[in-house]
Amino acid sequence: EVSLATSPGSTAPPDPPECSSGQLGQGSSNAGSLDAGERASGWFRVAPVSGSPCTVPAGPATVQLYPVGHADLSQISVVNHTADDPASELPADPAGTPLVLAPGEHYEVDFVWVPADTGPGGCPQPSSPPATPTPTDTPTNTGAPDAGGTSAGNPMAANDVPSGTPTGQPGDLSLRHTPAAGAPVVFGPTLQGACAGTIYTTTPLPDAVPETPAP
Repeated sequence: EVSLATSPGSTAPPDPPECSSGQLGQGSSNAGSLDAGERASGWFRVAPVSGSPCTVPAGPATVQLYPVGHADLSQISVVNHTADDPASELPADPAGTPLVLAPGEHYEVDFVWVPADTGPGGCPQPSSPPATPTPTDTPTNTGAPDAGGTSAGNPMAANDVPSGTPTGQPGDLSLRHTPAAGAPVVFGPTLQGACAGTIYTTTPLPDAVPETPAP
């Protein structure tokens, strides 16, 4: 007897409906430290919170960036991974294959940070302080200091900083992922020492790490 699944003319069952904002809620994330090449890789994982299967929204993953210190959003891009980009360690995009999540399964969005070549982490290099001038004999001022707190023997006020002295904070970049419009945001890792560069992301992928059953 020929089963219905293999009968000529039979059609496969349709995919479950697209996951709604209320069906995606259990999220986690991780990222490694910057390596010797100032790159870092990591992932977001998201699981359904309903008891019904659903199809993950198609298209590139939504990853938001929040800069700290010298991190400059105008110099940072988030792009979907392709086969010929610098993030060769990322898996290929399974184009055209709907990703269906059953209860207890996860999807994963992998990413790689590739810094610009402006310095470590893409951060601007601090300028060097000026060379200390050669001391010269200065006539002694025996009078009282003026109202500005300086004298001939101390021409720089106490709170003055020589031009060129490194100031400011290093760049940090905080990542977040929104699984679907209106769904809870998954708070991601913070990449320390990241100022300018590119975040390469995958589309949502089947997670190879199964959920650990509750004891």
